Amino acid sequence: MLEGFVDASVVLRPAVYALVRGGVVVYVGQAGKAAIARIEAHRSNWGRKRLPAWMPASLRGVLFDQVFVLPCRVEDLDEVEAAMINLYKPRYNIKIKTPDPV
Repeated sequence: MLEGFVDASVVLRPAVYALVRGGVVVYVGQAGKAAIARIEAHRSNWGRKRLPAWMPASLRGVLFDQVFVLPCRVEDLDEVEAAMINLYKPRYNIKIKTPDPV
């Protein structure tokens, strides 16, 4: 439709995202509304010594050069995120999540 443009609409939906640096997954996270806001928070918080008290620790800064987004239903976010963390074992995911048994 728009020549030379890339459709990035996926970042406006609930998704699990992977932040990559030098071809290695360094962080996996999830966003229940718009992934773009969470991804931007990681980028803008990079290099900050302290986060504001109101900001969750999960939004600490991460240095990355690529972003991959996997859209999914809100009710599947925890399971998909845990599976991706267990698969890639990113260095900035402090605790490795494991999906709850069904």
